[in-house]
Amino acid sequence: MRHACYDVYIHALGKDFRWINDIKEELNKVQKSKDHNDGNIWLIANNDYQSGIVGMVNCLRQEDGGNKIRCIFNADGGSNLQDVHLDSSLMAKLAKKDLVMNIFKDGAWGSYRHLSLQKVADEFTTNTEKAYVNVLNRGDLSSLCWIQSPKPSRHSLPHHIPCTVYYSSLNFRDVVLASGKLPVDAIPEHLAHTESLLGMEFAGRDLEGKRVMGIVSREGLATSVTAEAHLLFDVPDSWSLEDAATVPVVYSTAYYSLVVRGRLKHGESVLIHSGSGGVGQAAIAIALSYGCTVYTTVGTDKKRHFLMKQFPNLNENSFANSRDSSFEDHVMKETRGTSIFLKNTSFQGIHVDRILDKGNTEWLQVVDLMKSGLCSGVVQPIRRNVFGKDEVEKAFRFMAQGKHIGKVVIKVKIRSEEVTATPSLQPMTVLPRNSFDPFKVYIIVGGLGGFGLELADWLVTRGCRKLVLISRSGIRTGYQARCVNRWERLDVAVRISVADASNVKVCDRLLRESKNMGLIGGIFNLALVLKDGFLESLTPEDFKAVCRPKIDVARNLDQETRKMCGPELEWFVMFSSVACGRGNAGQSNYAFANSAMERLCEERTKDNLPGLAIQWGVIGDVGIVVESIGGNETEVAGCVAQRIHSCLSTLDLFLSQPYPVLSSFVVADRNRNTSKEAPKINMEKFVAKFFGIEDVHSISQDITLAELGLDSLMGVEVKQTLERHFSTVLSIKQVRSLTLKSILNDFGNGSSSNNYPTETASVITPRLFVSPILSWKDTNCLVQLHVGKKQNVPVFLIHPLEGTIDVFRPLVSKLQNYPLYALKFTKEVPHDSLANMATYYLSKMRAVQPDGPYNITGYSFGALVALEIAIFLQNERNNGTSQNNLMLIDAAPDFVSSRIRRVLEDQMEKTDIQAVGLRDAMEVQILTYFVQLFKQCPSDQVK
Repeated sequence: MRHACYDVYIHALGKDFRWINDIKEELNKVQKSKDHNDGNIWLIANNDYQSGIVGMVNCLRQEDGGNKIRCIFNADGGSNLQDVHLDSSLMAKLAKKDLVMNIFKDGAWGSYRHLSLQKVADEFTTNTEKAYVNVLNRGDLSSLCWIQSPKPSRHSLPHHIPCTVYYSSLNFRDVVLASGKLPVDAIPEHLAHTESLLGMEFAGRDLEGKRVMGIVSREGLATSVTAEAHLLFDVPDSWSLEDAATVPVVYSTAYYSLVVRGRLKHGESVLIHSGSGGVGQAAIAIALSYGCTVYTTVGTDKKRHFLMKQFPNLNENSFANSRDSSFEDHVMKETRGTSIFLKNTSFQGIHVDRILDKGNTEWLQVVDLMKSGLCSGVVQPIRRNVFGKDEVEKAFRFMAQGKHIGKVVIKVKIRSEEVTATPSLQPMTVLPRNSFDPFKVYIIVGGLGGFGLELADWLVTRGCRKLVLISRSGIRTGYQARCVNRWERLDVAVRISVADASNVKVCDRLLRESKNMGLIGGIFNLALVLKDGFLESLTPEDFKAVCRPKIDVARNLDQETRKMCGPELEWFVMFSSVACGRGNAGQSNYAFANSAMERLCEERTKDNLPGLAIQWGVIGDVGIVVESIGGNETEVAGCVAQRIHSCLSTLDLFLSQPYPVLSSFVVADRNRNTSKEAPKINMEKFVAKFFGIEDVHSISQDITLAELGLDSLMGVEVKQTLERHFSTVLSIKQVRSLTLKSILNDFGNGSSSNNYPTETASVITPRLFVSPILSWKDTNCLVQLHVGKKQNVPVFLIHPLEGTIDVFRPLVSKLQNYPLYALKFTKEVPHDSLANMATYYLSKMRAVQPDGPYNITGYSFGALVALEIAIFLQNERNNGTSQNNLMLIDAAPDFVSSRIRRVLEDQMEKTDIQAVGLRDAMEVQILTYFVQLFKQCPSDQVK
């Protein structure tokens, strides 16, 4: 519908996407028009408040002619803008303002804007009674902090007792884990795959208020723990809880090593290393209780004097130096070299984690020994250094120095020394941390993709024990199978589904089957289909294919969860893209799909239901961009890759936010040099030598390089010269339109004035100025340029290296009497060899002209193909004596071959040639050129 002022109005309505063709038609008119005062193209979405028109417009604005695109979107579900029509006063007001985005929401006009979160991640805090200590950055003790504990599950574990922690002790394992010195794989697998491992022993009260001390496999440095009953011990009435916190691990370790495994007997001699430590003191006490002769090593006189005071049975001869191997000579001297049975006991290799299992008979022996030692008085509190709960980092650093004697204890709660008292928790300010209920089911659509597997692993780390992973193709790689097997070993129930959730009945069945595993706690949709391209090459079917895993799946999940899920559904997360929020040329269909999901999440939030859409930028390490394009240096839409660990940290933050649409991306450094450093050259001398001109000032300065005879191969050389020496990336079309004046002014002195827009890699899609190149929407490679007179033999024109035929259109006016046909490169054309390409083109020519003689014209690269066709015709026996005419423009075979070789060798790196050989390096360079026809980026990034 066209207004008198030439404005165009298109209603973006209908799931068949036929209205896409109307937009394509109008954009094509704008692209061909030379009148910059043409009217605007208004896209109107009035009847669908969940339309994705906003994201689509953001992308279309970056395509050729997109500056004419305007958007009118009614985002209010309850109201319909009946007044949006051609001659309405409302339309007149909107047209007068001439704003790109005109969005009606909550009864007012406006537009969507990105606003920065007011606080950074580490400044978000929450008040809670339950928290634990962990290191945010492994290896950085300064990042130790209190973090919100997982929400208590409604289901209690058998033989587990919840306890309130009053004191928690540090052990050497905690220090080496926090400092990054102990690899995670040194911990049993079922423990290593958890959020925090810090803290193994505590003292506090159980639910009945009884004083207890005990051992836990992880997260003992917390305000509350859930301990296994067989790992708890009653605290003697004469002890304080501070005393009790020093006992469980050290005495358990010492009993296990000396008595259970060492089979210690009365009267033996025992050598104990590091006797002043917690385990060392416990071992000395146990050995003395068995009437053994004890020898121990210490590092300082202070520690030696302490032990002599603590254990009067020790004398000066009981000690040796722990700093060197002199202890061996000392012990041999004291024992006079006799064959006395000697226990050389070092506790660094004892992994308490491995003996805590309830079914371990050795642990049952340790429990009996501990109880016996408590009753007999052998087990006594260890000397300690106490730190407050706000001094966790200080405590860790103190213990890491190795100068302490005994234990290092954290005071978590104000002590209460009554034998029985009701435990209470005190609120504290901590970092928020999301956790996932082990009894709920979490569904990930696209769960076997790169990000999907990382997300699933993160959910498992945070407590999830029931997963439903949906993937169209199922498990197809060894890595996917390995991940699933690892989770199953951790007692995670994993269900792999190939169901098509875009079908509402299938989606309903999928959710019901998932509910059989447990209540659904969260849904994450990561699925996507990419069919990128400029709008002119996209079809309604392309839009349907891209929208199916996004819009259809999201709406089905929304519809069905509203019916069968209650407040137990905590998260409904849709993964969107920065291409939707900020636009990226060539992804209008993808942006439309993501934008529609964002509108759906807004509606869910409005209805007090969980809903979150996250506009991700480039995902690093894993995902479709890294897999299909390149590594973590990949750049899309001005964004560089965000590493996966950063993405998961951001996701953790976003899950705690109340906003329905959030965005996370890493902006590329616009000042960095995207091409390899190379010395500048004098472009005046280069042009003179390149075109064989003695004096470039002797000809018109307004003449373009195309008018000077720049063919496609020469264009590649100029293009790469500008890129290599001036960090200026131009399309072939821009290179051909350069004038001598612009070259001499901008590059003549060996420096770039940056008057030309340089492009960083938009790795997904081509840029505006190469839209006609290799247009894949056409499958017919033979195009009739001019009808001419039927009695004349047709002229067949074969494309240059670009594959396009636009260069031939000026010939139409010069050859009015001849039928003109041009052969262009399409996806159907074989390109494995010139011979196959020539055979294919000849078959197309014979469809128009069955018999010779043929008029064949090849331009630049096309000359090589034309020559192959001519040779083929000449060798055909049934060709008769007809004379074929062959014309080669700017492309004598020797000239073309030598120039191709020269261009490639000049632009290839010597290291590449040395690494893979000249032939392979040349093929890489050719492929690089073809990629650059679609998107403007430095060749080193393409390689």
